Amino acid sequence: NNPQVAFSAKQIALQKITDSSLLAQVALKHSIAKIRQQAAEQLHDLAEIEKIVAKVKHSDKGVYRILRKKLDAQEQQHKQQQQVQQQLSKICEDLELLLRSAHNPLFAAKTQSLQQHWQQISQENNTVISESLQQRFDKALLLAQQHIATQQAEQDSQLQQQTLIAAFKNQLGDRVKDVRT
Repeated sequence: NNPQVAFSAKQIALQKITDSSLLAQVALKHSIAKIRQQAAEQLHDLAEIEKIVAKVKHSDKGVYRILRKKLDAQEQQHKQQQQVQQQLSKICEDLELLLRSAHNPLFAAKTQSLQQHWQQISQENNTVISESLQQRFDKALLLAQQHIATQQAEQDSQLQQQTLIAAFKNQLGDRVKDVRT
């Protein structure tokens, strides 16, 4: 019979509710504003939130404000994810462009820089990278790494040739000296 006890019991009972549609009904129709607001706080189903926001916009400012904040936060998170995807897409474009100019003397350093930038962005933002974007980056990185390995092998081969030529010249020079003496 005590209204305060009844209110507390309703709050405790509301905390146990996990069904989104039931929380939506409570947030929309309950006679006590605090209970409606508590139900709105517990509601996380965006489809239900969008339905209720339109219905309570002009009738329940408290519930509307709570649900509007949730929708705005979701929208902000979505925008941030799009920005991250755009940044990662730009890194892919830069890496693909770098592959087209493979004769660049800073190719290996730029490849490493782009790889580090990719890792930094994907780890910092804790975002889900689309599979197609990840595959695009992986393919470009693999091609870049193969090119770097090929360049390194060519440099090693040239160095080896130069060493052999120098040794041959030394030997030839020694023989010429021996013949003259």
